[in-house]
Amino acid sequence: MTQGLLDAPIPGMSLTHELGARPWQTPPKAATVGQAMETYLPAFEDDDVVEEVITVLKSGIPVTSIAEAAMLGGVMEGRHTIDVGILILPFLMEIISYIGDLAKIEYTMGNKKVVSDNVKIQPPSDSEIAVAAKRVTEIKEEIASDTVEETIETEEPKGLMARRQ
Repeated sequence: MTQGLLDAPIPGMSLTHELGARPWQTPPKAATVGQAMETYLPAFEDDDVVEEVITVLKSGIPVTSIAEAAMLGGVMEGRHTIDVGILILPFLMEIISYIGDLAKIEYTMGNKKVVSDNVKIQPPSDSEIAVAAKRVTEIKEEIASDTVEETIETEEPKGLMARRQ
């Protein structure tokens, strides 16, 4: 149980690499909106990318989500900054919707709230609550049996700033 807590990153770990070693620490490849748009055009000319976009559109994911994912990928790769990325979102959405139009796919832009009438939320039954409560008590007992009180021997503080006893 405690081993999992020790696997977390150390505070300040992101500052251990030399300056400029990460894409977001270097100047972007495209500084303007026009340059950033030009970095995406070769990707949309690739047949594999177009097929992936068609597949994603067929699955029902809105165009806005696809465009935001592509834009954030460009930011992480260091193609452009986040503010330029936000400005090119309409451009990416138009390209993706154009691909959907050419493939004759019904897609959603993602700007309307969709309310589904056939989704019904039912409260859990008494038996489901009983099973969940039993599982919670089992987990609590397992955690209690795993924790063994250990005595930690501490050394007396030494030095100029040590607390006197």
